[in-house]
Amino acid sequence: MDNVTKTYNDFWSSELKDSRKQRNKSWFRRKRYKWLSYVFPRLALKRGFAKKYHQGVVSVAEGFFCDLGCGLGACVGLYAASSGFSAVGLDASLNALSFARSEKERLHFDQIHFIAGNLFDTPFKNDYFDTVYLGQVLEHVENEEEVVKEAVRILKPGGKLIITVPKEDLLPSPYHVRTYTAKDLESLLSPYAQGKIQFYPFDMRRFAVSLKVVKNKSVKDKTGKQP
Repeated sequence: MDNVTKTYNDFWSSELKDSRKQRNKSWFRRKRYKWLSYVFPRLALKRGFAKKYHQGVVSVAEGFFCDLGCGLGACVGLYAASSGFSAVGLDASLNALSFARSEKERLHFDQIHFIAGNLFDTPFKNDYFDTVYLGQVLEHVENEEEVVKEAVRILKPGGKLIITVPKEDLLPSPYHVRTYTAKDLESLLSPYAQGKIQFYPFDMRRFAVSLKVVKNKSVKDKTGKQP
């Protein structure tokens, strides 16, 4: 487990370094980001750390939102800025969460809560969120089914699960344990889907899907500390 944690922290340290490098390429970029952060925080997120496909995710999310594996917190921030709803980001990387919390304070996003936690055993009760997002997460874990089950458990009945993963061989990375085809996703998610699994063309290099979940009544209630 220690090796897994170290690898995951190394991944987000690398991501943060690359993002800062892009933002700080010139004096103008630094000043523009600082100005946008104070005047138009949503636009600053889009120009800074939010990815293009995050905008698509935000457009289909609804209600009380949870990003499991939130990383630097860009999608959570973009959702809160766009919708006005409360949002929660959970991640195992303390490096990533430290940055996410600093951005939250700087942009005054009081409706966001960031929590350090385990994707396989989150601190939330059953039926808690309207939307749960697993963004670029499943390709990093060995037991993807357990992560999906945990996401379904904390969703309200009929809640929305949104997932993005790299398409097969289009985003190779030493940090990935697998790649995906559309058939792989349908096989993984069909047992939890109420109706059709929706695929979105947010990013040609990634699959983006959503489904309304069917709740398993045999799941035991779980007591947890909510933000």
